[in-house]
Amino acid sequence: MAEYKIYLSPAQLDVLQDTVRSFVDNQKLVHVPADGNQVVGLPLTEEALAWLIHLYEEKKIQEKSEVLIDLKPAVEDVSEVEIKHSASGMNFIYHVKFDEFAEQ
Repeated sequence: MAEYKIYLSPAQLDVLQDTVRSFVDNQKLVHVPADGNQVVGLPLTEEALAWLIHLYEEKKIQEKSEVLIDLKPAVEDVSEVEIKHSASGMNFIYHVKFDEFAEQ
């Protein structure tokens, strides 16, 4: 599908996680600014954001840091999402069904 480069600070991650937690009834795409002055809707889950927050804490990251979100093509309606933190070389992979994510 596509890869998106975004820059997130620890404070932004906290806000995003709170936002995702507030989606009581269903999952929604989270709209974030990406490289190239575009805003993209991404299927970020609470678990994925918790992983990023833990990584920032572990690496003592206090400023915005580059994060790549790689959305793979769907296989039988399931897409792989890979989050790559550029500076640490760490990644997190999870699977989603895009049709379960509503637009905000």
